[in-house]
Amino acid sequence: MVRVVAPSASPEAVGEAKHLFFAGRPFVFPTETVYGLGCRPGAAEEGVYGIKGRPRTKPLTLHCSSLDLVVEYLGLEEGRDILRRLLPGPVNVITGKGVGVRVFEHPFIRAFCREVREPLAATSANTSSLPSHVTAESAYADLGDAVPLYLDGGRTEFGIESTVLDLRGRPRILRPGAMPPEAIEDALGEEVEVLPPRGGGSLGGKIGIFVRRGARIPILPRSVTVGVGEGRIQVWERGELYPVLWELIRDPTVRYVIFLEPDDLVLKHRMFYFSQRVIKS
Repeated sequence: MVRVVAPSASPEAVGEAKHLFFAGRPFVFPTETVYGLGCRPGAAEEGVYGIKGRPRTKPLTLHCSSLDLVVEYLGLEEGRDILRRLLPGPVNVITGKGVGVRVFEHPFIRAFCREVREPLAATSANTSSLPSHVTAESAYADLGDAVPLYLDGGRTEFGIESTVLDLRGRPRILRPGAMPPEAIEDALGEEVEVLPPRGGGSLGGKIGIFVRRGARIPILPRSVTVGVGEGRIQVWERGELYPVLWELIRDPTVRYVIFLEPDDLVLKHRMFYFSQRVIKS
């Protein structure tokens, strides 16, 4: 039987997650970025890989409530000062041991890790190759009864995955996300390389499109970032774009939304991520 419990940080929710954690079973939970699928490290990881369809070559990330828990669990005393500059925050830091770690400010993670006194091994709560989820409802629609417990914390704060930062050698951003490169550079005091998207280094041309049935799509000029149908075109500057995207898609009077390739590599990553979610929804 599948259970959905809200709010996610309630004693009932934390207690049910704790029971599954020590029983070696997975559950879905909210974070600041996207919903996660987690388990006790080493206990139910095969189940998580199977539910998600994730390759075993991609390790799970350790989710923690404090930097002290990270240092204690992994023995990273020498890297504490660097990690303290970045964590807590919406960034997945790959340490010198090759393990990705996150420290959260989300009330569920903080309450849960205080209760179990261990990290939570997790990945995003979605089928591999499909978009990550920002609500428990959409996570359930994807993973269904394969997961026994969904903790509902409402829509996530950032609505995009965490930034993945590799600190093995020169700092490199493997996947842009919720923490901007500028914030990471300020924290580390040095420039950070942002790697291009996988698959040839370019997303190319139009990177996303949402079309309602029966809509006709005109040819838009390259300068247009977002086009809105019904005989009119609206253009948003970068800073205004993200807050209106979800509202546009839900507005029945909007016939189509077209994303054109931006020049900024980080914005390209984010728009590609968003467009994939739009296409699948």
